[in-house]
Amino acid sequence: MQPQNEQGSFETVDADKSVAEETNAILREEEAKFYSDKPDYIKVKDRHGNVRWMLRSEFEQKRFQKYKVKKKRKHRSSRKLLERLSVILIILAMIIIAIVAFRTVT
Repeated sequence: MQPQNEQGSFETVDADKSVAEETNAILREEEAKFYSDKPDYIKVKDRHGNVRWMLRSEFEQKRFQKYKVKKKRKHRSSRKLLERLSVILIILAMIIIAIVAFRTVT
């Protein structure tokens, strides 16, 4: 069933889609013309599929920054793991010392 407009008559959804597609095509053409005169800009697609125009320097900076953040996260997790292991080893050593001391007393 097709949606009704305010007057109660049925509209075709296909006509609305074709107009939107034509509008998007014209918009993409105009963007391409505008940025073709500017060689410093590059077309970048994000993970959601959105297209953005960025300066090359900005793109390189963000790409390097993204790598840096991932590296820091990896380092933090390994540091936390080492801290947890050292605490567990200290507790284990204290338990062993207590058991050995208790056996020598009795």
